[in-house]
Amino acid sequence: MAAKPGARDDDRLASGLFLLVTASGAVAGLLWAIAYALLGRPLSGAVPGAFAVVAALVGLRLMRSRELGRLRELILLLILLLPAVLQASLGGYVKGSAVVMWSFLAPLSALVFFGPRAGWAWLAGFVAVTAVSALVDAPLARSIPPLSYSAQTALFVFNLCGVGSSVTLVL
Repeated sequence: MAAKPGARDDDRLASGLFLLVTASGAVAGLLWAIAYALLGRPLSGAVPGAFAVVAALVGLRLMRSRELGRLRELILLLILLLPAVLQASLGGYVKGSAVVMWSFLAPLSALVFFGPRAGWAWLAGFVAVTAVSALVDAPLARSIPPLSYSAQTALFVFNLCGVGSSVTLVL
C-alpha cells in the first residue's frame, strides 16, 4: 500500500512501518488535541492537532506517490520537537505530565528506519530537547496555571503507557 509494486521486501517493510507509525501518530494527535481542548487548553491542543494534520497529509502522500523521500525525516523532526512545545505550553515537566517523553520516539524510529548511526544522532537531538526543556522549566512552571491534579496524573499515565506501547509497536 505504501511501496511501489515490485519493491524489495525491505523497502516494503520500511514503507509499511512508516505508514503505520504515521497513521498511529495522526490518530493519537487528534485524540490529544481533543483532550486538551476539553481540558480548557485549546492552544496546547493545537500542537498535537497540527501534528495529526501533517501526519495524515504525509500518509496520504506516501500512499499516492509510494515514495518515502524526506517524509521520514519530516515526521521524525516533528516527533522530536512538538512534544517539547506542547510541554512548554502546559507549564513544564510536571504541569505537562512529562509529555516530552514522546520525543524519544524520534531516535527510536531513526534507529529502525535508518540504522544505528542515525539513531545516535537523533538521540543527541532528544537529549538536547530535554535539556532545553529543563532550562526553561522553572519560568514556565511559575507563569502557567496547572491542569487539575487528576488531569495531570491521568496524562502522566497516558504518556507512560503510550510511549511504552509505541516502543513495543516499533520494535
